[in-house]
Amino acid sequence: MPIRNSPGQLFAAMRATPPLVHCITNYVAMSIAANVLLAAGASPAMVHAEEEAGEFVAIAGALTINFGTPLRTG
Repeated sequence: MPIRNSPGQLFAAMRATPPLVHCITNYVAMSIAANVLLAAGASPAMVHAEEEAGEFVAIAGALTINFGTPLRTG
């Protein structure tokens, strides 16, 4: 049977090396998502510019996407 880490162990491991999290979300949920990630010990980044996304993906440690209310441009 595999050994599973407790939630406390997982949070401690994440806080030891905080991930940079690329957040794609709408403006309504942006501050909530950022605050939750900060409270968990991560570093959120709300990158919305399409021209920056490719470069940012190369350095991000995680990605969150909120499809609740898609943003339409153009």
